Amino acid sequence: MATYTGVAGTVKVAAATIAEITGFSIETSGTTIEDSALTDAASTFKVGRTSWTASIECMWDPTDTTGQNAMVVGNSMAFIFYVDGSATGKPTIEGTGIITGVPVTVSNDALVTTSFAIQGTGALTYGTAA
Repeated sequence: MATYTGVAGTVKVAAATIAEITGFSIETSGTTIEDSALTDAASTFKVGRTSWTASIECMWDPTDTTGQNAMVVGNSMAFIFYVDGSATGKPTIEGTGIITGVPVTVSNDALVTTSFAIQGTGALTYGTAA
């Protein structure tokens, strides 16, 4: 079984690598639809729709014009998440998503950070880097 560490993870948006990433997460979920009849002894369900969301955390970099600065609330963009670097054959998770939030955090004695909330539209694709 393959295992991975987070030290080589990166994300590309519209083919540009996002600068200063400190982490990312992707969550997939699905719904179920009850199809139980009144006479059924136990509830039964059918598969409904699936969806996904993601977040990307970064140290804020206002000079990253093709990465961080391109991810504006409302933009729909293509993302490639690399969990173990972007070398050929490494695993990828790809999907198109809409930017839904971009907070910038400034704290005493800390680096300025930002994060990007993404609502997926359509299915994710699991593959390998080319």
